[in-house]
Amino acid sequence: KGKDGTSDPFVIVSTTTSEGGKEKYKTDVIKKTLEPVWESNNRFVIPESDPGGVVSFELRDSDMVTTEFMGLARVQMKDFMGRREIRDWYTFTNQEGVIDKDRGRILVSARWVYNPAIISEAEAMDPNYLGPPMEI
Repeated sequence: KGKDGTSDPFVIVSTTTSEGGKEKYKTDVIKKTLEPVWESNNRFVIPESDPGGVVSFELRDSDMVTTEFMGLARVQMKDFMGRREIRDWYTFTNQEGVIDKDRGRILVSARWVYNPAIISEAEAMDPNYLGPPMEI
């Protein structure tokens, strides 16, 4: 929190797959608030059947010169198994994943979307192919 009791929060959304693939997206900074709302649509390619895949939401406070860590929430791809869509609240933790104080929560709405433009016919026929991508 700043001197006025508010923050200038933003979120870094990143994905990690079991195979080491990574993607990253930064939301806009919402000025002087403790109740930010981000309504952004982001697309990340994550194989549906990758139980080790993770989507991380790192909450940060933007200052004039630096940014400050405020919390971390993670969505495990195994949470998606058998579901086409999620809409759940995730609690922010410290950097080690421990709930040490009230850091807030984030509402995540996500769904799997099959996109044949992303995979080739050969991949679709490959029995080792891990599945269609995910949209968050």
